[in-house]
Amino acid sequence: MPICEDNPLEAVKTNIIGADNAINAGIRNNVKKVLCLSTDKAVNPVSAMGISKALMERVVLSRTKNLVEGITKLVIARFGNIIASRGSLVPLIIEQIKTGQEITITDPEMTRFLMTEDEMVDLAIKSFEEGKQGDIFVYKSRAAKLKNIARALIELFEANNQTRIIGLREGEKMHESLLTEYESCKADVHNDFYVIRNKTCKKNLKRPYDFSDFSSNSVEQLSIEQIKYLLLTVLEVKMELQKRAQVK
Repeated sequence: MPICEDNPLEAVKTNIIGADNAINAGIRNNVKKVLCLSTDKAVNPVSAMGISKALMERVVLSRTKNLVEGITKLVIARFGNIIASRGSLVPLIIEQIKTGQEITITDPEMTRFLMTEDEMVDLAIKSFEEGKQGDIFVYKSRAAKLKNIARALIELFEANNQTRIIGLREGEKMHESLLTEYESCKADVHNDFYVIRNKTCKKNLKRPYDFSDFSSNSVEQLSIEQIKYLLLTVLEVKMELQKRAQVK
């Protein structure tokens, strides 16, 4: 589990107090735009990480009320899981394959959003270029079941590791969300992302599209072949495959 689940105060210091410090520094120095990074865990949060990120978003939005005419613009970018990021599923499974361990899966039907580092950078740049006061940019991430992510890696590495189901841990959800039903009525729809505008959602406002919420189990799931194709675009995965080929 992430360190913040063992010590929630660290999540508060980093994600809430730290964000507020960065915002204050930006305002004092007349920075044109401050971009705060959030996560799908901030939507309907159950973990210390998610709760602290959700509060970070509220801090950002509350600060915008006094910055309507100011120089500094505060913008949020909300991401799903970055493939091969530290502490994420893909590096864990690769390490288990390399060391001959059982591949541990919390629940085969659990789903997670997947995005690459390049997609993360693209969204951050788009947020900087186009973000207005209090906007939240949300990437339309793909999603996949854990069992299919594990199978894709096993096939790519030509491994024969056994898998073991270990069950959900404290602070984990079966499925993640990137956008709530309430937020959908404030969101502008673009090809690859949503922009949640900093305004009140009026009651009975007609939504521009059919939407319940943007959850990892409500979007089309990637097949094993699609996951393999996506993994082969990730530098860390390609490097590990090259190392394995050299050993053979």
